[in-house]
Amino acid sequence: MGRRKKNAGADMTNERFSPEEKEKKVFSKKILTGKEVQERLDKSAFLTSIAEGLIMNLSEFSNQFNQVFFIADDEGCLISVFGSGSLLNKLKENFIIAGTYPDDDSIIAKAIGGAIIGNAITKAEGKSPIKSLFEEWSAIGAPICNKQGETIGAIACAVPKKMVCDHTKQLIGIAANVINQNLHFSSIESGYQNDKDYQNAIFNQHPFANLTVDNSGSIINISRQAAAYFGVIESEIIGSRMANILPEWDEMWKTIERGVKIENINVDLVNVPGISEYLLSVAPVILSNAKVNGAILAFRDLKKVNNVVNRYTGNWAAYHFDDIIGVSAILKKTIDLAKKIAAETSPVLISGEVGIGKEVFAQAIHNSSARSENGFVKISLQSTPLKEIECELFGFEEGVFPGIKRVAQPGKFELAHGGSLYLDEVNNLPLDLQDKLLSAIRKGVITRVGGCKPIKVDVRVFAASSKDLRILIQEGKFRLDLFYILTENPLTIPPLRERRHDVPSFIKYYMQVKAREQGKNEPVLPKKIIRILARYEWPQNVRELAKFIDYVVSVDGNIGNDVKNEREFKKKYLFIQQREAVEGIRSIEEIEHEAIIDALRIMKGNMSKAARKLGVSRNTLYLKCKRYGVDF
Repeated sequence: MGRRKKNAGADMTNERFSPEEKEKKVFSKKILTGKEVQERLDKSAFLTSIAEGLIMNLSEFSNQFNQVFFIADDEGCLISVFGSGSLLNKLKENFIIAGTYPDDDSIIAKAIGGAIIGNAITKAEGKSPIKSLFEEWSAIGAPICNKQGETIGAIACAVPKKMVCDHTKQLIGIAANVINQNLHFSSIESGYQNDKDYQNAIFNQHPFANLTVDNSGSIINISRQAAAYFGVIESEIIGSRMANILPEWDEMWKTIERGVKIENINVDLVNVPGISEYLLSVAPVILSNAKVNGAILAFRDLKKVNNVVNRYTGNWAAYHFDDIIGVSAILKKTIDLAKKIAAETSPVLISGEVGIGKEVFAQAIHNSSARSENGFVKISLQSTPLKEIECELFGFEEGVFPGIKRVAQPGKFELAHGGSLYLDEVNNLPLDLQDKLLSAIRKGVITRVGGCKPIKVDVRVFAASSKDLRILIQEGKFRLDLFYILTENPLTIPPLRERRHDVPSFIKYYMQVKAREQGKNEPVLPKKIIRILARYEWPQNVRELAKFIDYVVSVDGNIGNDVKNEREFKKKYLFIQQREAVEGIRSIEEIEHEAIIDALRIMKGNMSKAARKLGVSRNTLYLKCKRYGVDF
């Protein structure tokens, strides 16, 4: 057998970005090395070989119509980029080539991610992936599926929006169907020629780690990727019992032998030196006579699965320490402490007033830690309804909600496996769930609501609070032992009123951002106005400042000319939030009037029923209706 020819894209990866570019972090997503690219392309070689003929035809088509096409693997990594020559050069300049992940907010990522996760044709519109082109573009992605209907990648087309027509979406759908059919036909054709060899090739090229067992539970085949995952030699594990490495196998077989699939369950392997935590799907092998003849097991590294989901659902940390705005000494001291915390592994408690940017610091710590390649999952314990917090955090099993058919779902802890979990306003966590949170942190194990199976989780917890937890402890509203474990790495973000030197930096930053958002020129504020703003207390901190600058841009910077002094300026322009809050207070009469109208409407004018619901007598309700002029 001849030596395998390497893809040219892999050879150029070590040279395509200069050390200066890497140092400046000009790209935000993972860029694979030459070796990693070659491994990724090898893994997807079967897919690219099947699509090769179609690629040649589409390349000729795209040269005429100024389009580019992409093929991505099941994790959203680009494995082939082809199309118009001029556009390919520009894509290369923008680091969009084989071996890269498109930026989360790009139309390419949205089209490919929608196709992979949703298993459906997905269209995204927005900015051109090429920064030098300012026109609107469209991207359309379609899933590529194997014979079993499992999504193993995606094909996508990017084209200027003005060139998109009804046939564009059909073209991508047809292209995906052609690849899918070619996958199927190639399987059949190769099976006729050499069934066993071809099955082994597919077995080893599949992106999952696969193995097969017979009806007695003996392993009869294992893919190279599975052997690498498990840390075993193929020849040594073949013939051994599946139950030796998967203790639940005998129980699972009772379901499989009935011809029923098992999909996406968390399992731990034993007696193997490699990775132990997987997402497992098991499918029975059913012969033409409808008899079950063994099963195929597909393992996926649970952390990698979570990374794919988190990447396309926004559970990813975007901020780094370089993104934190400010020049004050107290801020620099806080950043230095945060950098030290990034090297630790224990939980972090971030304290600070509302709107100060606690999550920004949490993301920066995460991105500077050993978990930076994994997800950053967050939940607001203030905005999540109390009855839903437990299910959101720990997930739930099917049948938990009586009368509602809802399939089992993982919680935030499971999604954050291998990464970080950000609990915003942890002070709102009910006492009974504080105990469950404490157990999850200490033991690294959670149990879904309605379930009994312990699930291992490797998660670093970031807890944020705008209230002093010590006061809540004295009031009996927060557990002391949970407080102690969270404060192993305490971090307090100073309010903006203690960082007055940072205010001009924030003004400059938000002036640029808001001007860009509103499509306006960036206004310039007089120095005297900036000094006034620096002296202001900013009770809502950065959040309030950003809202104020948004207003400044909307009026083209024309503020302060109609007031005589600083006191009048603050009263007119800076106390807006407090004034809105006061104006929003309704009188008791208004609330009562509205409640009476609602009660009579819901009870269809029945005075007795409405009175009972309002907690008053029928006569009292009658008098109040006359008072407010309500018809009954």
